[in-house]
Amino acid sequence: MTSQREFDRLLDIYFDDGRDELADRVIDAALDTIDHTRQRRVLRVPWRFPTMTMPFRLAAAAVIGALVLGGALLLTGGGSRPSTSVPTATPSGIVGPAWTSTGSMAAGRVNFTATVLADGKVLAAGGQANGADLSSAEVFDPATGSWTTVAPMHVKRSYHTATRLLDGRVLVVGGGAGGTNSGEIYDPASGTWSATEPIAHVRGQHMAALLADGRVLVAGGVQNEGEAPAAAEIFDPASGKWTPTGTMTATRASSSMTLLTNGKVLVAGGFATDTQSAELFDPANNTWSITAGRMANGRVDGQTATLLPSGKVLAVGGDVTMVTELFDPASGTWTTTGPLAAAATGQTATLLPDGRVLVAGGMGAAGDSDALTTTQLYDPATGTWSTSAPLHGGRISAQSALMPDGRVLVFGGSTLGSGGTPLTSSELYTPGP
Repeated sequence: MTSQREFDRLLDIYFDDGRDELADRVIDAALDTIDHTRQRRVLRVPWRFPTMTMPFRLAAAAVIGALVLGGALLLTGGGSRPSTSVPTATPSGIVGPAWTSTGSMAAGRVNFTATVLADGKVLAAGGQANGADLSSAEVFDPATGSWTTVAPMHVKRSYHTATRLLDGRVLVVGGGAGGTNSGEIYDPASGTWSATEPIAHVRGQHMAALLADGRVLVAGGVQNEGEAPAAAEIFDPASGKWTPTGTMTATRASSSMTLLTNGKVLVAGGFATDTQSAELFDPANNTWSITAGRMANGRVDGQTATLLPSGKVLAVGGDVTMVTELFDPASGTWTTTGPLAAAATGQTATLLPDGRVLVAGGMGAAGDSDALTTTQLYDPATGTWSTSAPLHGGRISAQSALMPDGRVLVFGGSTLGSGGTPLTSSELYTPGP
Protein backbone atom coordinates (compact mmCIF):
# COMPACT_ATOMS: atom_id res chain seq x y z
CA MET A 1 0.00 0.00 0.00
CA THR A 2 1.03 3.65 -0.34
CA SER A 3 3.33 4.72 2.51
CA GLN A 4 2.93 7.77 4.73
CA ARG A 5 6.15 9.16 3.25
CA GLU A 6 4.85 8.81 -0.30
CA PHE A 7 1.58 10.52 0.55
CA ASP A 8 3.43 13.37 2.31
CA ARG A 9 5.52 13.80 -0.82
CA LEU A 10 2.38 14.09 -2.94
CA LEU A 11 0.94 16.71 -0.60
CA ASP A 12 4.17 18.75 -0.72
CA ILE A 13 4.14 18.72 -4.51
CA TYR A 14 0.54 19.84 -4.85
CA PHE A 15 0.36 22.38 -2.01
CA ASP A 16 1.16 25.40 -4.20
CA ASP A 17 -0.47 28.78 -4.82
CA GLY A 18 -3.41 27.40 -6.77
CA ARG A 19 -5.82 27.03 -3.85
CA ASP A 20 -8.82 26.43 -6.12
CA GLU A 21 -7.02 23.45 -7.65
CA LEU A 22 -5.57 22.05 -4.44
CA ALA A 23 -8.18 19.44 -3.60
CA ASP A 24 -8.51 18.26 -7.18
CA ARG A 25 -4.75 17.79 -7.45
CA VAL A 26 -4.53 15.84 -4.20
CA ILE A 27 -7.30 13.53 -5.34
CA ASP A 28 -5.71 13.14 -8.78
CA ALA A 29 -2.40 12.27 -7.21
CA ALA A 30 -3.88 9.78 -4.80
CA LEU A 31 -5.90 8.04 -7.48
CA ASP A 32 -2.96 8.00 -9.89
CA THR A 33 -0.80 6.37 -7.23
CA ILE A 34 -3.42 3.72 -6.65
CA ASP A 35 -3.56 3.08 -10.39
CA HIS A 36 0.19 2.74 -10.63
CA THR A 37 0.36 0.19 -7.82
CA ARG A 38 -2.58 -1.78 -9.34
CA GLN A 39 -4.54 -1.35 -6.11
CA ARG A 40 -7.44 0.63 -7.54
CA ARG A 41 -11.01 -0.52 -7.08
CA VAL A 42 -14.31 1.00 -8.05
CA LEU A 43 -14.97 4.07 -5.94
CA ARG A 44 -17.28 6.79 -7.12
CA VAL A 45 -16.56 10.18 -5.61
CA PRO A 46 -18.25 13.32 -6.99
CA TRP A 47 -15.05 15.32 -7.05
CA ARG A 48 -15.39 16.96 -10.45
CA PHE A 49 -18.64 18.85 -9.98
CA PRO A 50 -18.04 22.58 -10.61
CA THR A 51 -20.50 23.58 -7.88
CA MET A 52 -18.46 21.96 -5.11
CA THR A 53 -17.13 24.38 -2.51
CA MET A 54 -13.52 24.50 -1.41
CA PRO A 55 -14.24 22.91 2.02
CA PHE A 56 -16.13 20.09 0.32
CA ARG A 57 -13.25 19.51 -2.12
CA LEU A 58 -10.76 19.39 0.74
CA ALA A 59 -12.98 17.01 2.66
CA ALA A 60 -13.13 14.73 -0.37
CA ALA A 61 -9.37 14.90 -0.66
CA ALA A 62 -9.00 13.96 2.99
CA VAL A 63 -11.30 10.97 2.53
CA ILE A 64 -9.34 9.74 -0.48
CA GLY A 65 -6.10 10.18 1.42
CA ALA A 66 -7.38 8.27 4.42
CA LEU A 67 -8.56 5.44 2.21
CA VAL A 68 -5.22 5.27 0.47
CA LEU A 69 -3.27 5.19 3.73
CA GLY A 70 -5.63 2.89 5.60
CA GLY A 71 -6.02 0.33 2.84
CA ALA A 72 -9.82 0.47 2.90
CA LEU A 73 -10.12 0.38 -0.89
CA LEU A 74 -11.08 -3.00 -2.33
CA LEU A 75 -8.07 -4.50 -4.05
CA THR A 76 -8.29 -5.78 -7.58
CA GLY A 77 -4.81 -7.22 -7.41
CA GLY A 78 -1.30 -6.83 -6.05
CA GLY A 79 -2.01 -7.33 -2.37
CA SER A 80 -2.91 -9.83 0.30
CA ARG A 81 -5.52 -7.78 2.19
CA PRO A 82 -8.92 -9.59 2.20
CA SER A 83 -11.46 -8.22 -0.27
CA THR A 84 -14.38 -6.36 1.31
CA SER A 85 -17.32 -4.54 -0.24
CA VAL A 86 -18.60 -1.15 0.79
CA PRO A 87 -22.11 -1.57 2.29
CA THR A 88 -24.91 0.51 0.88
CA ALA A 89 -26.64 3.04 3.08
CA THR A 90 -30.13 4.50 2.78
CA PRO A 91 -30.72 8.25 2.83
CA SER A 92 -31.26 7.92 6.60
CA GLY A 93 -27.78 6.40 7.00
CA ILE A 94 -28.89 2.89 7.93
CA VAL A 95 -26.46 0.26 6.65
CA GLY A 96 -28.03 -3.06 5.63
CA PRO A 97 -29.07 -5.68 6.05
CA ALA A 98 -31.37 -4.25 8.70
CA TRP A 99 -35.01 -3.54 9.55
CA THR A 100 -36.15 -0.17 10.86
CA SER A 101 -39.60 0.75 12.12
CA THR A 102 -41.51 3.39 10.18
CA GLY A 103 -44.96 5.00 10.39
CA SER A 104 -48.02 2.95 11.35
CA MET A 105 -51.24 2.67 9.39
CA ALA A 106 -54.42 4.20 10.76
CA ALA A 107 -56.10 0.78 10.59
CA GLY A 108 -54.81 -2.72 11.18
CA ARG A 109 -55.21 -4.80 8.05
CA VAL A 110 -55.07 -8.43 6.96
CA ASN A 111 -56.21 -9.89 3.61
CA PHE A 112 -55.81 -6.46 2.01
CA THR A 113 -54.06 -5.20 -1.12
CA ALA A 114 -50.93 -3.09 -1.56
CA THR A 115 -50.09 -1.24 -4.76
CA VAL A 116 -46.96 0.77 -5.56
CA LEU A 117 -48.09 3.96 -7.28
CA ALA A 118 -46.25 5.69 -10.11
CA ASP A 119 -44.68 8.22 -7.72
CA GLY A 120 -43.29 5.50 -5.44
CA LYS A 121 -45.95 5.85 -2.77
CA VAL A 122 -47.91 2.77 -1.65
CA LEU A 123 -51.69 2.38 -1.57
CA ALA A 124 -53.14 0.03 1.07
CA ALA A 125 -56.83 -0.71 0.53
CA GLY A 126 -59.51 -2.70 2.31
CA GLY A 127 -58.83 -5.90 4.17
CA GLN A 128 -60.19 -7.16 7.45
CA ALA A 129 -59.97 -6.03 11.07
CA ASN A 130 -61.48 -8.17 13.82
CA GLY A 131 -63.45 -10.18 11.27
CA ALA A 132 -65.06 -7.17 9.57
CA ASP A 133 -64.33 -6.05 6.02
CA LEU A 134 -62.89 -2.57 5.52
CA SER A 135 -63.53 0.10 2.91
CA SER A 136 -60.80 2.44 4.16
CA ALA A 137 -57.61 3.19 2.26
CA GLU A 138 -54.34 4.97 3.03
CA VAL A 139 -51.09 5.90 1.31
CA PHE A 140 -47.51 5.52 2.53
CA ASP A 141 -44.97 8.18 1.55
CA PRO A 142 -41.39 6.83 1.67
CA ALA A 143 -40.03 10.39 1.73
CA THR A 144 -41.64 11.06 5.12
CA GLY A 145 -42.15 7.53 6.40
CA SER A 146 -45.79 8.31 7.18
CA TRP A 147 -49.26 7.08 6.21
CA THR A 148 -52.07 9.38 5.09
CA THR A 149 -55.72 8.35 4.98
CA VAL A 150 -57.39 8.86 1.60
CA ALA A 151 -61.00 8.54 0.48
CA PRO A 152 -62.56 5.14 1.26
CA MET A 153 -63.68 2.68 -1.38
CA HIS A 154 -67.39 2.54 -2.21
CA VAL A 155 -67.52 -1.11 -1.12
CA LYS A 156 -66.00 -2.94 1.87
CA ARG A 157 -63.56 -5.51 0.53
CA SER A 158 -61.17 -8.26 1.60
CA TYR A 159 -59.57 -10.97 -0.55
CA HIS A 160 -59.95 -8.59 -3.51
CA THR A 161 -57.41 -7.71 -6.19
CA ALA A 162 -55.74 -4.38 -6.99
CA THR A 163 -53.95 -3.74 -10.27
CA ARG A 164 -52.10 -0.58 -11.27
CA LEU A 165 -53.06 0.47 -14.78
CA LEU A 166 -50.64 1.94 -17.29
CA ASP A 167 -52.02 5.42 -16.66
CA GLY A 168 -51.21 5.15 -12.94
CA ARG A 169 -54.73 4.54 -11.68
CA VAL A 170 -55.54 1.41 -9.64
CA LEU A 171 -58.31 -1.05 -10.51
CA VAL A 172 -59.85 -2.88 -7.53
CA VAL A 173 -62.15 -5.83 -8.21
CA GLY A 174 -64.33 -8.23 -6.21
CA GLY A 175 -63.74 -9.38 -2.67
CA GLY A 176 -65.86 -9.03 0.43
CA ALA A 177 -67.87 -11.64 2.32
CA GLY A 178 -69.02 -14.18 -0.26
CA GLY A 179 -67.49 -12.13 -3.05
CA THR A 180 -68.89 -9.29 -5.13
CA ASN A 181 -69.11 -8.40 -8.82
CA SER A 182 -68.29 -4.72 -8.26
CA GLY A 183 -65.15 -2.89 -9.23
CA GLU A 184 -63.76 0.60 -8.77
CA ILE A 185 -60.77 2.70 -9.75
CA TYR A 186 -58.55 4.84 -7.52
CA ASP A 187 -57.12 8.00 -9.06
CA PRO A 188 -53.94 9.11 -7.23
CA ALA A 189 -54.21 12.59 -8.75
CA SER A 190 -57.50 13.31 -6.99
CA GLY A 191 -57.34 10.71 -4.21
CA THR A 192 -60.84 9.53 -5.11
CA TRP A 193 -62.59 6.33 -6.20
CA SER A 194 -65.01 5.82 -9.10
CA ALA A 195 -67.14 2.74 -9.80
CA THR A 196 -66.56 0.61 -12.90
CA GLU A 197 -68.91 -1.54 -14.88
CA PRO A 198 -69.55 -4.72 -12.81
CA ILE A 199 -67.80 -7.95 -13.73
CA ALA A 200 -69.90 -10.87 -15.00
CA HIS A 201 -69.22 -13.14 -12.02
CA VAL A 202 -69.17 -12.62 -8.27
CA ARG A 203 -65.58 -13.19 -7.15
CA GLY A 204 -63.48 -13.27 -4.00
CA GLN A 205 -60.02 -14.83 -3.50
CA HIS A 206 -59.64 -14.53 -7.26
CA MET A 207 -56.58 -13.54 -9.29
CA ALA A 208 -55.75 -10.54 -11.50
CA ALA A 209 -52.85 -9.48 -13.71
CA LEU A 210 -52.00 -6.54 -15.94
CA LEU A 211 -51.48 -7.74 -19.50
CA ALA A 212 -48.76 -6.37 -21.75
CA ASP A 213 -51.30 -4.29 -23.73
CA GLY A 214 -52.63 -2.58 -20.58
CA ARG A 215 -55.80 -4.60 -20.14
CA VAL A 216 -56.49 -6.54 -16.92
CA LEU A 217 -57.16 -10.27 -16.73
CA VAL A 218 -59.36 -11.54 -13.87
CA ALA A 219 -60.02 -15.24 -13.25
CA GLY A 220 -61.10 -17.76 -10.63
CA GLY A 221 -62.10 -17.11 -7.05
CA VAL A 222 -64.97 -18.17 -4.84
CA GLN A 223 -68.63 -17.27 -5.03
CA ASN A 224 -70.73 -17.24 -1.87
CA GLU A 225 -68.12 -19.48 -0.25
CA GLY A 226 -68.30 -21.92 -3.17
CA GLU A 227 -66.37 -22.29 -6.40
CA ALA A 228 -66.53 -19.44 -8.87
CA PRO A 229 -66.86 -20.18 -12.55
CA ALA A 230 -63.65 -21.12 -14.33
CA ALA A 231 -64.54 -18.45 -16.88
CA ALA A 232 -62.19 -15.47 -17.07
CA GLU A 233 -62.80 -11.90 -18.14
CA ILE A 234 -60.76 -8.90 -19.25
CA PHE A 235 -61.13 -5.23 -18.37
CA ASP A 236 -60.25 -2.63 -21.01
CA PRO A 237 -59.37 0.72 -19.37
CA ALA A 238 -59.90 2.53 -22.67
CA SER A 239 -63.57 1.55 -22.87
CA GLY A 240 -64.25 0.72 -19.23
CA LYS A 241 -65.84 -2.56 -20.37
CA TRP A 242 -65.44 -6.19 -19.32
CA THR A 243 -65.43 -9.00 -21.89
CA PRO A 244 -65.29 -12.80 -21.38
CA THR A 245 -62.03 -14.45 -22.38
CA GLY A 246 -61.91 -18.23 -22.38
CA THR A 247 -62.21 -20.71 -19.53
CA MET A 248 -59.49 -22.07 -17.26
CA THR A 249 -58.77 -25.80 -17.34
CA ALA A 250 -59.86 -25.99 -13.68
CA THR A 251 -61.71 -23.89 -11.12
CA ARG A 252 -59.19 -22.15 -8.88
CA ALA A 253 -59.05 -19.72 -5.95
CA SER A 254 -56.12 -18.15 -4.08
CA SER A 255 -53.80 -19.18 -6.88
CA SER A 256 -50.77 -17.18 -7.94
CA MET A 257 -51.00 -15.26 -11.23
CA THR A 258 -47.91 -13.94 -13.01
CA LEU A 259 -47.41 -12.08 -16.28
CA LEU A 260 -44.48 -13.72 -18.10
CA THR A 261 -41.97 -11.95 -20.31
CA ASN A 262 -43.51 -13.60 -23.39
CA GLY A 263 -46.87 -11.95 -22.68
CA LYS A 264 -48.59 -15.08 -21.44
CA VAL A 265 -49.98 -15.42 -17.91
CA LEU A 266 -49.08 -18.24 -15.52
CA VAL A 267 -51.68 -19.39 -12.96
CA ALA A 268 -50.42 -21.95 -10.45
CA GLY A 269 -51.85 -24.00 -7.59
CA GLY A 270 -54.51 -22.62 -5.31
CA PHE A 271 -57.73 -24.22 -4.16
CA ALA A 272 -58.16 -26.60 -7.08
CA THR A 273 -58.72 -30.27 -7.79
CA ASP A 274 -54.99 -30.57 -8.43
CA THR A 275 -53.04 -28.17 -6.23
CA GLN A 276 -49.81 -29.05 -8.05
CA SER A 277 -51.15 -28.07 -11.45
CA ALA A 278 -50.57 -24.86 -13.37
CA GLU A 279 -51.89 -23.36 -16.59
CA LEU A 280 -51.16 -20.62 -19.08
CA PHE A 281 -53.38 -17.93 -20.58
CA ASP A 282 -52.47 -16.75 -24.07
CA PRO A 283 -53.97 -13.28 -24.75
CA ALA A 284 -53.18 -13.64 -28.44
CA ASN A 285 -55.97 -16.19 -28.86
CA ASN A 286 -57.79 -16.01 -25.51
CA THR A 287 -57.08 -19.65 -24.66
CA TRP A 288 -56.00 -21.55 -21.55
CA SER A 289 -53.72 -24.60 -21.56
CA ILE A 290 -52.25 -26.80 -18.86
CA THR A 291 -48.47 -26.55 -18.45
CA ALA A 292 -46.25 -29.41 -19.53
CA GLY A 293 -45.11 -30.04 -15.98
CA ARG A 294 -46.65 -30.05 -12.52
CA MET A 295 -45.22 -28.50 -9.38
CA ALA A 296 -43.39 -30.82 -7.01
CA ASN A 297 -45.34 -29.42 -4.08
CA GLY A 298 -49.04 -28.67 -3.68
CA ARG A 299 -49.55 -24.94 -3.13
CA VAL A 300 -53.00 -24.09 -1.82
CA ASP A 301 -53.04 -20.73 -0.05
CA GLY A 302 -50.55 -18.10 1.06
CA GLN A 303 -48.15 -18.79 -1.80
CA THR A 304 -46.05 -16.22 -3.65
CA ALA A 305 -44.82 -16.23 -7.23
CA THR A 306 -41.96 -13.91 -8.23
CA LEU A 307 -40.87 -13.20 -11.78
CA LEU A 308 -37.06 -13.32 -11.88
CA PRO A 309 -34.85 -11.31 -14.27
CA SER A 310 -34.21 -14.57 -16.15
CA GLY A 311 -37.90 -14.84 -17.01
CA LYS A 312 -38.41 -17.83 -14.71
CA VAL A 313 -40.95 -17.75 -11.87
CA LEU A 314 -40.04 -18.61 -8.27
CA ALA A 315 -42.85 -20.30 -6.28
CA VAL A 316 -42.71 -20.27 -2.48
CA GLY A 317 -45.19 -21.36 0.21
CA GLY A 318 -48.81 -22.29 -0.35
CA ASP A 319 -48.24 -24.91 2.31
CA VAL A 320 -45.88 -24.90 5.28
CA THR A 321 -42.96 -26.28 3.32
CA MET A 322 -39.29 -25.67 2.63
CA VAL A 323 -39.67 -26.73 -1.01
CA THR A 324 -39.30 -23.93 -3.55
CA GLU A 325 -39.37 -24.33 -7.32
CA LEU A 326 -38.94 -22.57 -10.62
CA PHE A 327 -41.18 -22.44 -13.68
CA ASP A 328 -39.36 -22.16 -16.99
CA PRO A 329 -41.58 -20.62 -19.73
CA ALA A 330 -39.26 -21.98 -22.42
CA SER A 331 -39.98 -25.61 -21.52
CA GLY A 332 -43.23 -25.20 -19.61
CA THR A 333 -41.81 -27.29 -16.77
CA TRP A 334 -41.10 -26.91 -13.05
CA THR A 335 -37.84 -27.77 -11.31
CA THR A 336 -37.07 -27.61 -7.61
CA THR A 337 -34.44 -25.17 -6.44
CA GLY A 338 -32.77 -24.66 -3.05
CA PRO A 339 -34.93 -25.23 0.04
CA LEU A 340 -35.93 -22.43 2.37
CA ALA A 341 -33.90 -22.05 5.53
CA ALA A 342 -37.20 -22.16 7.47
CA ALA A 343 -40.51 -23.62 6.25
CA ALA A 344 -43.18 -20.98 5.72
CA THR A 345 -46.41 -20.01 4.02
CA GLY A 346 -48.32 -16.74 4.05
CA GLN A 347 -45.04 -14.87 3.61
CA THR A 348 -44.25 -11.80 1.52
CA ALA A 349 -41.88 -11.99 -1.45
CA THR A 350 -40.14 -9.02 -3.08
CA LEU A 351 -37.71 -8.89 -5.98
CA LEU A 352 -34.73 -6.73 -5.01
CA PRO A 353 -32.93 -4.47 -7.52
CA ASP A 354 -29.94 -6.87 -7.58
CA GLY A 355 -32.13 -9.80 -8.68
CA ARG A 356 -32.34 -11.55 -5.32
CA VAL A 357 -35.72 -12.28 -3.71
CA LEU A 358 -36.54 -11.27 -0.14
CA VAL A 359 -39.05 -13.53 1.65
CA ALA A 360 -40.28 -12.19 4.98
CA GLY A 361 -42.43 -13.59 7.78
CA GLY A 362 -45.25 -16.03 7.21
CA MET A 363 -46.62 -18.93 9.21
CA GLY A 364 -44.30 -21.63 10.46
CA ALA A 365 -44.62 -25.31 11.24
CA ALA A 366 -46.46 -24.72 14.51
CA GLY A 367 -49.52 -23.48 12.62
CA ASP A 368 -51.74 -20.43 13.09
CA SER A 369 -49.96 -19.24 16.24
CA ASP A 370 -46.48 -19.42 14.70
CA ALA A 371 -45.91 -16.02 13.08
CA LEU A 372 -42.34 -15.92 11.82
CA THR A 373 -39.87 -13.08 12.16
CA THR A 374 -37.59 -14.95 9.74
CA THR A 375 -36.39 -13.24 6.58
CA GLN A 376 -34.70 -15.19 3.82
CA LEU A 377 -32.89 -14.27 0.62
CA TYR A 378 -32.92 -16.30 -2.59
CA ASP A 379 -29.97 -15.91 -4.94
CA PRO A 380 -30.91 -16.98 -8.50
CA ALA A 381 -27.23 -17.19 -9.44
CA THR A 382 -26.62 -20.03 -6.98
CA GLY A 383 -30.16 -21.33 -6.44
CA THR A 384 -29.68 -21.09 -2.68
CA TRP A 385 -31.37 -19.40 0.29
CA SER A 386 -29.75 -17.59 3.20
CA THR A 387 -31.20 -15.95 6.28
CA SER A 388 -31.07 -12.21 6.81
CA ALA A 389 -31.86 -9.78 9.62
CA PRO A 390 -35.16 -10.74 11.30
CA LEU A 391 -38.33 -8.68 11.35
CA HIS A 392 -39.08 -6.78 14.54
CA GLY A 393 -42.24 -8.86 14.95
CA GLY A 394 -43.82 -11.92 13.37
CA ARG A 395 -46.27 -11.33 10.51
CA ILE A 396 -48.63 -13.65 8.64
CA SER A 397 -50.42 -12.48 5.45
CA ALA A 398 -48.66 -9.10 5.45
CA GLN A 399 -47.91 -7.11 2.31
CA SER A 400 -44.62 -5.83 0.91
CA ALA A 401 -43.56 -3.18 -1.59
CA LEU A 402 -40.24 -2.18 -3.17
CA MET A 403 -39.38 1.46 -2.51
CA PRO A 404 -37.70 3.74 -5.10
CA ASP A 405 -34.46 3.73 -3.07
CA GLY A 406 -34.24 -0.10 -3.03
CA ARG A 407 -35.58 -0.65 0.45
CA VAL A 408 -38.56 -2.95 1.08
CA LEU A 409 -41.65 -1.93 3.02
CA VAL A 410 -43.43 -4.74 4.92
CA PHE A 411 -46.65 -3.85 6.69
CA GLY A 412 -49.91 -5.11 8.15
CA GLY A 413 -50.77 -8.78 8.52
CA SER A 414 -51.39 -10.57 11.79
CA THR A 415 -49.52 -12.46 14.47
CA LEU A 416 -52.05 -15.28 14.06
CA GLY A 417 -53.07 -17.18 10.94
CA SER A 418 -56.74 -16.65 11.81
CA GLY A 419 -58.55 -14.71 14.50
CA GLY A 420 -55.64 -12.51 15.46
CA THR A 421 -55.62 -8.73 15.72
CA PRO A 422 -54.44 -7.18 12.44
CA LEU A 423 -51.27 -5.13 12.69
CA THR A 424 -50.95 -1.42 11.97
CA SER A 425 -47.15 -1.40 12.11
CA SER A 426 -44.73 -1.09 9.21
CA GLU A 427 -41.01 -1.66 8.84
CA LEU A 428 -38.40 -1.06 6.18
CA TYR A 429 -35.68 -3.50 5.09
CA THR A 430 -32.38 -2.15 3.91
CA PRO A 431 -30.60 -4.77 1.76
CA GLY A 432 -26.99 -5.54 2.45
CA PRO A 433 -24.21 -5.77 -0.13
